[in-house]
Amino acid sequence: MAKKAQSNPLAVPIRILQPLVDAIGEFFDLWLKFVDLDGEYILTPDTKQPCRFCQLVRSTPAGRERCKASARQAIVECSADMSARYSHCHAQARRITVPIAVEGKCIGALVCGEIVAEKPTEKQLETISCLAREIGVDSNELLRAFCELPVWNHERLRVTGEILDALSNCFVKVAITVSARERAEAEKFRREAELKALQARINPHFLFNALNTVAMLALIENAPQTRQVTQMLARLLKLTFRPKDPLIPLAQELELVDSYLSIQKVRFGDRLHIAKEVPEHLLRVLILPLSLQPLVENALVHGIEPLESGGTIWISGCLDKSGRVCLSVRDNGVGMGREKVLAIRRAMKRSLNGTSSGLLNVYHRYRLMFDQQGDLTLQSSPGNGTEVRLFLPYIDSMGEVKGCSLEH
Repeated sequence: MAKKAQSNPLAVPIRILQPLVDAIGEFFDLWLKFVDLDGEYILTPDTKQPCRFCQLVRSTPAGRERCKASARQAIVECSADMSARYSHCHAQARRITVPIAVEGKCIGALVCGEIVAEKPTEKQLETISCLAREIGVDSNELLRAFCELPVWNHERLRVTGEILDALSNCFVKVAITVSARERAEAEKFRREAELKALQARINPHFLFNALNTVAMLALIENAPQTRQVTQMLARLLKLTFRPKDPLIPLAQELELVDSYLSIQKVRFGDRLHIAKEVPEHLLRVLILPLSLQPLVENALVHGIEPLESGGTIWISGCLDKSGRVCLSVRDNGVGMGREKVLAIRRAMKRSLNGTSSGLLNVYHRYRLMFDQQGDLTLQSSPGNGTEVRLFLPYIDSMGEVKGCSLEH
């Protein structure tokens, strides 16, 4: 099963909060966790790992569930008056719970510890031994780890809680402000791109008229092949420049690919072979426009064209074991070396600004539209061709999203 992706109810960039959490954890020598209302960890320091006691408790499913339930209870208690609370967790360790509020509403907490306020009592040690048996860990090992927890007095606990209360909410407010500004900049970029796209659509109308004129001349001059190519090019452009919906049926994208390949068949003749295997039920799946055509063009230009004998492009579709749609474009062309493949994969992880490559453009558009559920993989080796697989959630023509996960 795929690991459940952690949510981020703070709605702020992790890259902004992460260094702050690391710095606070190092300064106070505490293990800090941003925890959501369900008791799930949103963010923990990279620089400081949980104490051995917590690692042992959380090493079993039963222990983890108790930790989550205990964290939920702590958030309920501190959200009542929106102030830091000092309490025992389910495993007898002391903790500081600082509520995190956005627009006056508690959305989680900063939970830190794990410490003790005094040396363990016999009753606490008996409770730890009982806990070890119930969650399935070694009792002696858990007791030793509990006795290693640092001892803090009540005054230190109080002062630390007040400082964390002030710092954490301040940091969250700053991060939210930065995130809002970044979203505003992204929206401005999107609107500018849409305006440029609208302006670019004016030109095709003149192009269509010119192509129709060429087709008529070819008919008059008895040049059937020229007329055929011109008509196919006009059809391809019509499919490409028609007013675009955010998503289109896969069948429509394949129609565009067919028009493109029909033109290329005139050029390549018997050197180019096409094989398609897309199940009928997938033709209604909604995808982003111009998803497959750039991948097919890459396969033709970079894979097949350099081969004197030509080659084959396979286009296929299926559902993977997690229920996502998988669309594949594969060729038996020249392929790519390992360094080239790695360079493309690195480019996929970088910013989409300035992206001109067809493959990278497709990848970034799917990431923007579907987040982690949209993905693209690349496999290639010299002399063995290239395969690009595009993964996306199963959305039918009615807009219904079918079940899927991140596995493939």
